[in-house]
Amino acid sequence: MPIKILYLSDTYAKDVMGTKTSIFTEIKSRGFSIDFANVHSAGRNIIDGAKLLAQLKDGKYTDLWIAHTWVAYKNCSLRDINNLGVRVLGFGFSDPYDWEESKIKNYNIYVTNSLSTKLSIDRKIPCAYFPTACDLRFHQKLDLPKDIDILVFGQGIHERMVPTNYRLLIMQQVFRSFPKRKIAIYGRKWGKFPCASTITGDMFKQIINRSRIALDIQQDHCPLAHRMFECMACGTPVITKSRPEVRHVLQNNVLIYHVGKDLVRTTRAYLNDNKKREDISNIMLQNVQNNHSIKNRIDEFLSWLNSQAVGYTETPK
Repeated sequence: MPIKILYLSDTYAKDVMGTKTSIFTEIKSRGFSIDFANVHSAGRNIIDGAKLLAQLKDGKYTDLWIAHTWVAYKNCSLRDINNLGVRVLGFGFSDPYDWEESKIKNYNIYVTNSLSTKLSIDRKIPCAYFPTACDLRFHQKLDLPKDIDILVFGQGIHERMVPTNYRLLIMQQVFRSFPKRKIAIYGRKWGKFPCASTITGDMFKQIINRSRIALDIQQDHCPLAHRMFECMACGTPVITKSRPEVRHVLQNNVLIYHVGKDLVRTTRAYLNDNKKREDISNIMLQNVQNNHSIKNRIDEFLSWLNSQAVGYTETPK
């Protein structure tokens, strides 16, 4: 039976050109039958089951891929969906921040960007590890003037960090250490720091290419940010915190910091040495092109699905 996928996500995902959109585009480019639809929200992290069942009826789809953080269906269950001949595969792009054990009952297959989440549910339902990635059809090195010294991305105040103002404290050190450098911050909840509340994928690609170095300010429990791979794909070196996800995926083949003073020291070293910065930029770019594009991730993902004997071995038309 031909595989027909309903890809349920959100309009924002299409606008920012992130991992959600890249997955859809990559799967479609390989010849699979896949349709994009906006998530049917009946409240925060809840899917309107009545609308969903109506969309799945009549055998139009064999698979439902949920590329959206959510907790439960309203007015239907996983069994109701399965009774229509449709299996459910869910993507967790905010794990471990928004992970709840109760989610398991809503999926036949789960896909997570968190190693800790995978390990916690691996024996309960099939669970794949799917780090975020860049899309080389979109994220590319451009010949633009480097008029931004330091680029920072992410949410400033983050309720899942300890303390919640961790990024603000780190950036206070950065601003004190580089008073004459141009620093650009993109994200929400940065308080007194300069920031842009929203930015589209195309605009952000321009910003990345104009930046000399990017800071990925994280903590040990944080999964890999897709912005990190996007920066590297655009030839902008990234400094990120050393943590299990980095060691597992990148084998530390990236600039790392342990505490704030390490971040400042490494930033200064690469800002002040153009050749050193260009050399590491080329190393990161090559690594991303070879190992961390959305194409790489989908290759690994489809191989994993086939190893689970869940019916994705068919060659699409």
